Amino acid sequence: MLPLDEDATVALCGPNADRAKLGGGGSSEVTPFAQVSPLDGLRERANEVIFKRGLAPITESSLFDAFAPEGKADESDDADPTVDSGSGSGRDLDSEASLDDAVAAAETADCVVVVVEDDTTEGEDRSNLELPGGQDTLIEQVAAAAERTVVVRRTSGPGEMSWVEDIDALLEAWYPGQAEGAALADVLYGDHDPGGRLPVTFGHSAAEYPTASEESFPGVDRETRYDEGVFVGYRYFDREGTDPLFPFGHGLSYAEFEYGDPAIESVGSDHTSSDTGSSPTASSAGFDTDLPVEVTVPVRNVGDRAGSDVVQVYVGERHPSVPRPKRELKRFARVRLAAGERRDVAVELDRDAFTYYDTEEGWTVSPGTFEITVGWSSRDIRGEVSIEVE
Repeated sequence: MLPLDEDATVALCGPNADRAKLGGGGSSEVTPFAQVSPLDGLRERANEVIFKRGLAPITESSLFDAFAPEGKADESDDADPTVDSGSGSGRDLDSEASLDDAVAAAETADCVVVVVEDDTTEGEDRSNLELPGGQDTLIEQVAAAAERTVVVRRTSGPGEMSWVEDIDALLEAWYPGQAEGAALADVLYGDHDPGGRLPVTFGHSAAEYPTASEESFPGVDRETRYDEGVFVGYRYFDREGTDPLFPFGHGLSYAEFEYGDPAIESVGSDHTSSDTGSSPTASSAGFDTDLPVEVTVPVRNVGDRAGSDVVQVYVGERHPSVPRPKRELKRFARVRLAAGERRDVAVELDRDAFTYYDTEEGWTVSPGTFEITVGWSSRDIRGEVSIEVE
């Protein structure tokens, strides 16, 4: 599906696709001197862009609204009642907000790019993980009509995606900022590898998260319970045995990477792990956490173009004396490789990588066996080594 062909006709849909997504409402708000929208960015690259909004524009919360004089709340963002429809003339926003027009454009174009977004601000929790303003319906209907569909999410975090199996590519752009359109075009047309990795877990629905119960959120009788303890994020999904929609650390590249067997040695000593073999699990004994250990894994780009990968190193205690997650990310390293290039990627684990917090003793290391796993994500484990910590 990606990268896109510059000769292809692109249908661009989305209620706010003609404006850059600068951020959420609140103290992070800025007013840039210039901004590049997805519409601007794609027009610079595509052979032809057909822009059909599909839905009425999504209102974006602004901290400035709370302090604006009555009747002037929209002046701070230079709201413009007209947009360039693609034919060279201004047009009222309402005339562009036709779902039928978006579907018709998707049917005629070589591919469709649907740009959607949420609306978040400080001091206001989301009541659900759906996109506002009927954008999920827009994606469903456009994807059903299109030959190929790319969805670009401009969101603050995870969301429900009932349509994910019906599209061809998904790009999480977060809140991209004023140069969004140019950056988006660079990624969609392959000038740059997407290269990002999820810093949070994307579940299928809000019910999969530890805050699903009323006792956890918003609370009962003015009391909120945090019963998940240290099992937050991917640690909670691992404990519950829940398969997420997209796991922590997930992210695709235009290149493809293969991992070799990891090896481990104690930095500053003569002790080196003896055998990693071809097995995904290898053992070495007697490491002292006063000396850091170095985990090395060979990575090869087996794709036909350059790309970047993120080697993720997780640590878990095999038989913990206190409740501890199965594995926790402790270090990671990004590597950029040309097509066919191989490199040994090394990360160093110090004492902190093995500790837990004891309310009486402080940060504590328990002697015992630890599993050090190297993953492409928290759920895609490519190799393991076990060590005995003294």
